[in-house]
Amino acid sequence: MPPNKDYVGLVSEYIHSVSHDESEPVEVRQLATRAWGALKRSAKAGTRRTLPSNEEIEAVLAERKLTTIVFFLDETFEELEYDVTTTVLEAVEQLAAVIKLENYNTFTLFECRKHTAAKTGAEPMPDEHILLDDNKYMADVLVEFRTGKAAKEGMQSKILFKKRMFRETDETITEPVFVNLSFVQAQHDYLNGNYPVVREDAAQMCSLQIQAEYGSSLLDNEDGIGSNIEKFVTKQVLMTRPREEWKTDVTARYRALEQFSKEDARLQFLRILRSLPYGNSIFFPVKRIEDPIGLLPGKLILGINKRGVHFFRPVPKEYLHSAELRDIMQFGSSSQAVFFKMRVAGVLHIFQFETKQGEDICMALQTHINDIMMKGYSKAKAMAAAEGKGGAGKEGLPQANFGPKYEAHVSQIQKMLEEANKRADEMAKKEAALREEKTAVERDLEDAKDRLAQLEENSTSQEDRAANMQSEVDRLSSALAVAEKKAEQLKSEKEAEVAAAAAAAKEAGAEHEAAAVAAASNAVMAAKAAALESAEAEVSDLKSQLSALTTEVRELEKNNSNMVKEKQLLQNKMERLEKAKTSEAKKLASDLETQTNCVCMVQ
Repeated sequence: MPPNKDYVGLVSEYIHSVSHDESEPVEVRQLATRAWGALKRSAKAGTRRTLPSNEEIEAVLAERKLTTIVFFLDETFEELEYDVTTTVLEAVEQLAAVIKLENYNTFTLFECRKHTAAKTGAEPMPDEHILLDDNKYMADVLVEFRTGKAAKEGMQSKILFKKRMFRETDETITEPVFVNLSFVQAQHDYLNGNYPVVREDAAQMCSLQIQAEYGSSLLDNEDGIGSNIEKFVTKQVLMTRPREEWKTDVTARYRALEQFSKEDARLQFLRILRSLPYGNSIFFPVKRIEDPIGLLPGKLILGINKRGVHFFRPVPKEYLHSAELRDIMQFGSSSQAVFFKMRVAGVLHIFQFETKQGEDICMALQTHINDIMMKGYSKAKAMAAAEGKGGAGKEGLPQANFGPKYEAHVSQIQKMLEEANKRADEMAKKEAALREEKTAVERDLEDAKDRLAQLEENSTSQEDRAANMQSEVDRLSSALAVAEKKAEQLKSEKEAEVAAAAAAAKEAGAEHEAAAVAAASNAVMAAKAAALESAEAEVSDLKSQLSALTTEVRELEKNNSNMVKEKQLLQNKMERLEKAKTSEAKKLASDLETQTNCVCMVQ
């Protein structure tokens, strides 16, 4: 019994901390661990409806399980272990493991109420089977068996394990335990008169039940066959002809089943019941509240299966009417009633019935509706897959024939859809290629922009350098001209001075003076010659520098011209790349829009 939700967090935290606290004694930690597990389970299922008994508390403290008996419809039983927190759903899983039933999703536990205080000579009342809530505790169920309202009214209750409903998917399950339990339940409903059949079907089903029960061991025992006719044919049908006729008919049919195994007989019995309009139903006793057409008795039995809702008169057992699922427009329930809004003879009527099992009736109906919808969806999906694979699978299965125009239209639509899908794939590939090309173009454009910027920078630098070198050339040219002029002037002065000195010496006639003058003149001439040579060397050096600078200026002018041409080429390439990028983007957007519109129209 979990604490109030306001305290469940605090209590669970405390129990969890104690279970992991190594300072606590081992026994305390073990008890806390068990309490932690029980708290988690009970917090999910909710509070107990009854207080735990002394026996339950002692079982918890002693770490032992309690036991109870679960019955099957053939009066066999299994022992079930449970504790104070075991729910009905957990009990179903545990019982399925015990009997080795793998496909137990459609099975659950019921409360079977048996009337024991019937009046003397009165017709025995049928057992009531009440579906147990999956989240109900087994301990609460057993306490209510002893102290509940049903017990006070003189009813005996026991736990019953059976199918909550027959579903269409059951036909594909071949598990022996599953087939046997389904057969037992179908046989139980049949012998209770819930499946009205004609005499021929009754004889065949009687022989199948004998084969399923005894195999071929009664082939030579006509008395044994005769006694089993009373057992496997309903009283209402049995009274329709003499016993000897039944015996002769059933014996002949039983001998014809000699090659059948017990399993084959059970499967054939299930197939016959399944073929009935109300076959594989689950049944609910109800009382009429509202009947707009005035044809239903005060008490009746509702049968729910994959085909719809079926109405039966309980005494005598008689089939009255069926409403297909497609004719049921609406349904709902309360704690005491259930209603159906359904079409009868093309007119909508609302029928209302008194029952405490309204929720179970609605759940069964909704489950069958969901199964039909899922089956239709799966069938449509399979047909679409088969159409996509081509005509390979069309030969083996018959196809619906809606006429040549319909087939041609479907074929045309299918072809258009395939072409549209193919074009969509091609456009997706083309889009990916164009995106890659666009990325490459953008990369080339960025490289071209960087190269152009570098060329512009180099061009500006070389232009500045050429201007500086031209200024240097002009300066050197001016200096060279000055040096040449100075050299010419020195040479002229030298020649004039030598001539003047020689003339003066000759006129004087003095040889000694002439020699002195000549020596002085030679010294002056030597000094001027040295100055002249220096000037000439400077001029020669300036000429060399001028020639080198002139050559470099010409190279710079040539490089500058090439860079201007390359700049122009890069600018032209950038313009072309920009135009191509814009054009491809527009074309891609247009193609994608066209393709999208085409696919939408086809779909």
